[in-house]
Amino acid sequence: MESTSIGSDVAARARLGALHALGVLDVHDDPALEALISLAARLSRGDLQVWLRGPVLPLASGGMNVSELQPVTSTSLDLVDPEGRVTLAVGGIDVGELRSRRVSQRALAQVGVEVEAFLELRNRTARHDSRGRPVGVLAVDATFTVVWASPEIAEMGLGGGRDLMQEPALSLVPDSDLETASQLISRSARGTGRSSNIAVPLHTAAGETSMFEVWSENRLADADVGLQLLVIRHAEGRSELALLGDQMYVLNRLSAGEPLGEVLHRVTDLLENRDPSSLACIMEYDPVDDALHPLIAPHLPVPVVGSLIGLRPRPGGPAGSGSFHADVVQMSADVATDPAYADLAPVLTANGIRSCWSIPIRSFTNGEPMGTIDVFRTVAGHPEAAESRVLSLASRLAAIAIDQDTRERELRH
Repeated sequence: MESTSIGSDVAARARLGALHALGVLDVHDDPALEALISLAARLSRGDLQVWLRGPVLPLASGGMNVSELQPVTSTSLDLVDPEGRVTLAVGGIDVGELRSRRVSQRALAQVGVEVEAFLELRNRTARHDSRGRPVGVLAVDATFTVVWASPEIAEMGLGGGRDLMQEPALSLVPDSDLETASQLISRSARGTGRSSNIAVPLHTAAGETSMFEVWSENRLADADVGLQLLVIRHAEGRSELALLGDQMYVLNRLSAGEPLGEVLHRVTDLLENRDPSSLACIMEYDPVDDALHPLIAPHLPVPVVGSLIGLRPRPGGPAGSGSFHADVVQMSADVATDPAYADLAPVLTANGIRSCWSIPIRSFTNGEPMGTIDVFRTVAGHPEAAESRVLSLASRLAAIAIDQDTRERELRH
């Protein structure tokens, strides 16, 4: 269980950041890990608990910092002060520890090996897509200069095979798409955690370009990472026609003169029909009281809708609160353990909500923020590439609908 200390080693910090960005450490309540720990605890007749490096947390001062280790498996009592512990490492990087009570050191070490094997499998799986193609990670500093690249980046031929170290990350993007990529970078840099996916062409070998999907994991404020990670994977392409059909369907309803509520209902249908675990809510911003209010949430439980009334935009806030304030997509993989959701978690979890993804709605007319779309899910986790595209599409469609409704009301008066 040898591991590398993080310290000032840029490569070690980047490799830890890559594990976060790829979701390798998002194992809270993972049934396979829970089963492994539960069985080992019964066999050893003691208590065992896995603690891993946790999320980036908001500070009372308005800044951000990384949390201490967080428990990710259940036990009757959190082992804050355990009798025994062993370090857990993935790819040679210290990611946490296995803690115990009334378990021999030999048994603890054996279970630690099994937990590491579980995490290593997640790491290997995350580095390839469903077709077996590599998924690469770039680490960039606050100026978006590349300071580290995973081996998969070279395997993908990004940058034409040249050494990308100390080059601007935007050097991978063709000049014609620099504006789109720059907007993603500026917005993701203002938020924390993972951004939504965007499709963008990138330079590859022999001077060619290919479409890739990119998302960022902002861990600049994480004392153990201090970098931003860009995850790059081959664009799927297979859902684009379906997304176009969904878009045309909603736009047709809009052109047919359906009321705003009906059109927005179609937008929530677009989200919920693609993912049975999703319950969509469109929030409207009221500048008079500086708060967000549910505008339409056809299937969200009434207690959850009630808890969202008057949600004030603020840094690191839950759901649309943080997303609207930072003007970026905000993703919470597990609302039960996310400190940003401390106030909302009781009502959310009581109604079966495990995760939440939020995206701002910005007017195409004047660029002003108008609200958010919040997708509450009954399962934990981050969105896949196709789900992120649908979320972005829904935000654009909602903006078009609200803009048109605003113009029609102004004409009537």
